[in-house]
Amino acid sequence: MGLDYVLRDIPELKVKMSLVPETTVVNVLNQPNPTPLAVGTAKLFGSNYKNHWLLVYAYGYNQDGKLFFKAYDNHGRYQAVVPASQTIGCVWIKKQDIS
Repeated sequence: MGLDYVLRDIPELKVKMSLVPETTVVNVLNQPNPTPLAVGTAKLFGSNYKNHWLLVYAYGYNQDGKLFFKAYDNHGRYQAVVPASQTIGCVWIKKQDIS
């Protein structure tokens, strides 16, 4: 069962996804009413989380200009910092006007 199934009776909410978190997370979090995103980490890209989902709520750039995400990691860390280069795929819920 996925988010589409869970939200099937709420027409104003739409599940969105992207394979490129580096651009998508920045775009979604820069909107006037930003929403957090579920972002996948990848063992293949060197993530200490291996293949795992994080709830990303902020982003920034380190002193070398590399993008990172601040996230809740579902292991109790609510200020985890993860390099964007270690992520793949993201999912978020978007409110749409149905009038």
